[in-house]
Amino acid sequence: VGRGLIYDDNIAIIELVKNSKDAGYNQVVVSFNHLYEDEVDLEILEIMIVDYGVGMTRDEVINKWLNIAYSEKRNSPRSKFYAGNKGVGRFSCDRLGEELILYTKSERGEYIKLPIIWSDFEGKGPDDEVSSISLVGQIIDKDLFFKEINREDFSTGTVLKINKIRSTWGEEKLKKLISELGKFSPDIDDEFEVYLESNIDFEDSGLSKQMNSKIDNAVLGRLAFKTTY
Repeated sequence: VGRGLIYDDNIAIIELVKNSKDAGYNQVVVSFNHLYEDEVDLEILEIMIVDYGVGMTRDEVINKWLNIAYSEKRNSPRSKFYAGNKGVGRFSCDRLGEELILYTKSERGEYIKLPIIWSDFEGKGPDDEVSSISLVGQIIDKDLFFKEINREDFSTGTVLKINKIRSTWGEEKLKKLISELGKFSPDIDDEFEVYLESNIDFEDSGLSKQMNSKIDNAVLGRLAFKTTY
């Protein structure tokens, strides 16, 4: 379903960024990393989306995030504006990689880890039901949680760690993503910030610099200049 619904990797990333915006915090970190310090070929093997929003409780993971038919955005009062499309974020993870590990922590909830292998849902018969696929989540301790998400501090929020990336992310593709993310926020008063991170030393020095900084909205920058002029 995910790869059929989301037809472009950049759209998948942007949908996940939108979900982070909807989580109630003004910042999201998108991280592209290789996994081995001694690896010669610095291929991107892991994508992480990190937000510091409200996070999810165990019940919310089960009854909301894992429920394909559920959308909190559709069920919320119309007065609240959401950036993300209803339920699309779940499928974006499938588009980007074969495996997902969801980490989440709500204000009064536990540190939750939930691995998902998307191939478990594929190749089924006409009588099989998606709800019959067993998933095993874990309540883990704080130190292990911080270590696995590579953060020194994390009070609330959600981390999506996507492994076994389905397609190659070259330098030109990353530049295109940065350009698309730069157009993401059309609201002049919007303070939501998108940061990129990477442990890869790219050949393009300009890309390396952009990959470890905040994404500026080029459209608003040009508009501000012309308004001043």
